[in-house]
Amino acid sequence: MKYRTAISELLKIIDDRQWHSLYEAHSRFRLSPIEIYEAVIALQKIGIVERQDTKYRIQENLDEKKLSIMNQLYKSTRPSQLKNYNPKY
Repeated sequence: MKYRTAISELLKIIDDRQWHSLYEAHSRFRLSPIEIYEAVIALQKIGIVERQDTKYRIQENLDEKKLSIMNQLYKSTRPSQLKNYNPKY
């Protein structure tokens, strides 16, 4: 299981800084509930996202260190199984 990839997929959803449901990550990227939950918890622990019930978004005030971490996580690669999968927006 590649949580770093799950994290990058979650960041792709919330880069607009709006609230998004956790189910959206499952429906768009076919991530399992445990991958979604653990990725959101990891992002929440380092202060990149905030969560309310089943919705999450990027924190409003990120410092340079958190932006740098987010940038590194965002650039991680997809598994080869998803190479040809393009979600419909």
